[in-house]
Amino acid sequence: MAKHNEERMCPAGAVTLNIGEKVENAYQIISGRVQIDWKWSTWESFSLKKPDVFGLIECEEQEKSFIRAQSTEDTLLRPLSADQLQNPDAPELSVSILHSLAVLYGQVIQENYFGLALSESEKMYQAFETYVKKADKQRAIDCYARFVTAFPTSPFVDQMLNYIQDISLGKDLVVEIPENDEDAFLSVLTQANDADPQQNLTLLKKFEEKYPNSIYYERIMDMIIVEYEKLGDEYQLNHYLRKYIFTYPNSQTAPHKLLSLISVQRKSGEPSWYENALRFLLYYPDSELIGTVRKFVGIDQ
Repeated sequence: MAKHNEERMCPAGAVTLNIGEKVENAYQIISGRVQIDWKWSTWESFSLKKPDVFGLIECEEQEKSFIRAQSTEDTLLRPLSADQLQNPDAPELSVSILHSLAVLYGQVIQENYFGLALSESEKMYQAFETYVKKADKQRAIDCYARFVTAFPTSPFVDQMLNYIQDISLGKDLVVEIPENDEDAFLSVLTQANDADPQQNLTLLKKFEEKYPNSIYYERIMDMIIVEYEKLGDEYQLNHYLRKYIFTYPNSQTAPHKLLSLISVQRKSGEPSWYENALRFLLYYPDSELIGTVRKFVGIDQ
């Protein structure tokens, strides 16, 4: 075992800490870069670089590691003991430890708080939507072809096909809205048509993309959810309900949105409905909807 503070060079591809391995040290990155993989295969990897710290900061001493740390380039590491973490020998080390914890917790929140991390199909679909909105027809067609090959059973396929058919018919896919959020919001309200949810979603998503920091964004998110409820699109409802709850956990409608999410997930057989039901009981104990959730989890029969 390397002595504390004795720096060690790890070539690209070297694994410093493996999943299931007992954690004895922390390591500060002096130079290079380290990729962190989680023991949970659906969680996305992320990278740490100088002067980040990993090892004992996320796992207790002598406990089994739930991460895998592998150098992606030649990397110089400085081992640190538990005592050095608790009593850093320099202010800079304290800052590095706190920053590394913030990065780690940020990743955990992203992955676990309502499960909002995007899947590969969602990421590719977002890229497709970007090409459509920019009227980049050839890239949209190419992206659609790759998507269908990679995810032939995805719920996004039908919606993408509608866009591709519009492209084939020469229809203009560009949606224009005013250049300030207040006028854009009024424009969306004016153009919205109860009989055409897809057209409404095109307008609403244009606003969502263009004005993510608008004071009207919450209202737009709510309207998007309503349109997907009209269409009965459980896949998109799952996504936007999670996004709404994550963004506006303290809004007046958040308990209703979380109950809707639980109902959608129960209907589709998604196991995370139970975890979200427990969150409801924890976060909204005084809600008028609490009785329904208690019945869902079997507390009240």
